[in-house]
Amino acid sequence: MSITEPGVYRVRDVDVDAAPDWRLVVVRPERGRAGLLRALGTALRFPDWYAANFDALADCLRDLPDRTVLVWHGWSTLLAEDHQAFHTALDVLAERAADAVAPDLVVLLPGPGPDLGDAPQVSEP
Repeated sequence: MSITEPGVYRVRDVDVDAAPDWRLVVVRPERGRAGLLRALGTALRFPDWYAANFDALADCLRDLPDRTVLVWHGWSTLLAEDHQAFHTALDVLAERAADAVAPDLVVLLPGPGPDLGDAPQVSEP
C-alpha cells in the first residue's frame, strides 16, 4: 500500500517501509475509551496538559508537528465494547486527517474486524 492522501484507511496489514518520510506511531490501547485516549496521548507524545478526553485529543492532534501515520491496533475491540466511543474517536481522527492546513495525518485500522459500512470516513486503499 502506498500512502498518497491523508485519511482513515482500513487495511489488512501494515508495511512500515511504505512511508519512509512520515513519522510512524503505533497504538495498541488498553481496553475502553479511557485506554484508547491514554494510549494516543502517550504514543503521540502529547503535552502534560492533555486531559485524555476527545476535546483534548482534537486540540492536540491539531498541533502534530510532522506528517504522521497512526496505526491503531485493536480498533475492533473498542468498536465491539463501546460503539459510540469508537465512532467519536474515528470522527476526531478523520476530521484532523481532512485538515488541509496541518501536516498530513493517515490513520490505519489494520487486521480483521467487523464491517465499517456505517463509517463513511473510512476508506480502503
